Amino acid sequence: MINVLTNLKLINTDSLFLHEPTEQLRLDRISTSIEKEGIIRNPLMATPLEGNKYLILDGAHRTAALKKLGCKRVPVQIVQPAHFQLFAWDHIVPLGEWLQQLYKIPNLTWSSEAPQDDSLIATSVNANGTVHYAFADFIYTEEEKLDIWCQLVESYSQRHSVKRLPNGECLYPQESFILLRYSAYTLDTLKRRVLNKKTFPAGVTRFLINGRLLNLSIPLEILISETLNKKEWDQLLERFESKIRLYSESIYLCEA
Repeated sequence: MINVLTNLKLINTDSLFLHEPTEQLRLDRISTSIEKEGIIRNPLMATPLEGNKYLILDGAHRTAALKKLGCKRVPVQIVQPAHFQLFAWDHIVPLGEWLQQLYKIPNLTWSSEAPQDDSLIATSVNANGTVHYAFADFIYTEEEKLDIWCQLVESYSQRHSVKRLPNGECLYPQESFILLRYSAYTLDTLKRRVLNKKTFPAGVTRFLINGRLLNLSIPLEILISETLNKKEWDQLLERFESKIRLYSESIYLCEA
């Protein structure tokens, strides 16, 4: 069997932890789509936590959608930390009244000068090149800084369309937009926050994962049944083994 398939597991939904909140409209749309198709096309991506638990790296809304549909277990590709990198997305957001609320977040200070310590939370860039730095105005614990960061992102992400870009890809936004940059936190920080039953801001963490499994089309029936039909699952794995292809060069795949 191709080695990557040994990392494909069916994991009980109670053992999965999300690192970011879900958005209700998107969750409803994904749930409806999965239920209509009767399959989950791509497995979730997760890395191990302590105590046989797993942190979802990619697929928060699909995880929540499968739970909503009554799945007892979900297909997960287990990824060890050596096989992925953690970054932060930059956000481009339309200017609006929300920006004034951003400047009023308690315990958050904005300045044209970068802080000299580790209190930096965000950097904003306007179309004219003006740069401001947002930082905690007192010494805070890691958890408190993350709480402030969540408030900052929630001040616009729940009301505006946010364009996500890899960190550093855009130097200046277009007119009527603002660019917000965030620094990536460590995986250990992410794990600690999740185990404390808190989340990171939505749409900020970016994982570059080496060796994703895609387009497996796993039937919902095998996920919803009270007991796992191991024979059916093993037959699926055999089918995947015969069809998986690894491309070393860049490819363009049209799934329409």
